Amino acid sequence: MAAPVPQSPPPEGYVLVGEADDHTFKPKEGPDHSQRLSLEPAGRIPAFLTFGFVFGGILGLANEYRRASLRFRAENAHRLPRSEKNWFFYHRAKSNYALAAAMPTGAKWGLRTSGMTLLFLLIEQGLDAARGGTSKDFLSSTAAGFAFGGVYSLWRRFDLRMSRRYMSLGAKGGLIMGLAQDLHGYAMGRHLFYVDYIKKIFGIAESSDTTDMTA
Repeated sequence: MAAPVPQSPPPEGYVLVGEADDHTFKPKEGPDHSQRLSLEPAGRIPAFLTFGFVFGGILGLANEYRRASLRFRAENAHRLPRSEKNWFFYHRAKSNYALAAAMPTGAKWGLRTSGMTLLFLLIEQGLDAARGGTSKDFLSSTAAGFAFGGVYSLWRRFDLRMSRRYMSLGAKGGLIMGLAQDLHGYAMGRHLFYVDYIKKIFGIAESSDTTDMTA
């Protein structure tokens, strides 16, 4: 594959090689820090989906386990054990009942959380692509969170007041997530337009040692 036209600093995903006056670029080896969290979408999206499933599953499991335990106690309040041995069997039966009720709910919550995570990531990826594919920053994440809140509100058929609340929460969540990804990208050497703009205003020069931008 032919090297891109020489320029300084090197474009995203490339490093400077050769002599100082040669200015030859080659693709970086290792993680591509121009991507969000240094992961390609094909690797980042499944990772987020797995995390969403585990996170939602744990929440659903814990919530339904507690509810099922209370339900078991209420249903058996009229026949409480009268001996230490029977109390052991009572607690064992309660745990088995609660766990059997909680596992399907945990799976349901995990799948639901993964689906919502996938919707957010697809919107975010689409906005990144619509902006040219080079501007992967908090603006796309914030807009994706806002749009996700709107879609979720339509799905749940919320009224206008609740819809605005969920869209605001989605935008705030997207902003936090986007800034966290920007912080990681900046630490890995990725250029951010607003950071470059602030540096330009205050006259902060970029480091001339571009050879340190290695994978």
